[in-house]
Amino acid sequence: MVSRWERAVVPTNARVEHFRRRLRLSRFHFAGLLVLCGFFIGAVVLSVLSCVFRYRSVSALIKGAEIAVQRASARKIQDMERELKEGIALSLKTDGFSEAARQAAATAGRDGILAAHAAVEAKEAERLANARARAAHYEGVAAYAAPRSELGHAAIVEILREADEWEYKVLQEAKRLAIEVSR
Repeated sequence: MVSRWERAVVPTNARVEHFRRRLRLSRFHFAGLLVLCGFFIGAVVLSVLSCVFRYRSVSALIKGAEIAVQRASARKIQDMERELKEGIALSLKTDGFSEAARQAAATAGRDGILAAHAAVEAKEAERLANARARAAHYEGVAAYAAPRSELGHAAIVEILREADEWEYKVLQEAKRLAIEVSR
């Protein structure tokens, strides 16, 4: 027994034949029309699927880029925290970058310091060449760290600057001591 819905929707050979005659097409042309409709519908389906997959791949790329930015930001924060900790540790170790600590460091490792003078001077030249960029970097680190620290903004900038200059100042002190000893 055929339901009413099946009679209305499911095509029979007689209905298809009646439709073909109403269009006044031969069986060959009607078959060609059906093939063209199949190709068209297939192209539409493929286009829709392509758009869906392209949208998904673009959204995956965006999510990947967001994750990469978050990781880079986390690395930058870790680098700033590491630099600040090293600067504070050096400040504590050298009693606030004191003259006596600089002389003691220069005296203790004078030969090694003088042997590595070219590398230290090259680093100092690089630091001087990028002084404005370094100052901006110190300001950025201080802006990040000052609210979380007992140290003020200016104190953090000063510690970072002194820590950057420490190696060169010790070299200068070692050179001065070498000249005094040679006299």
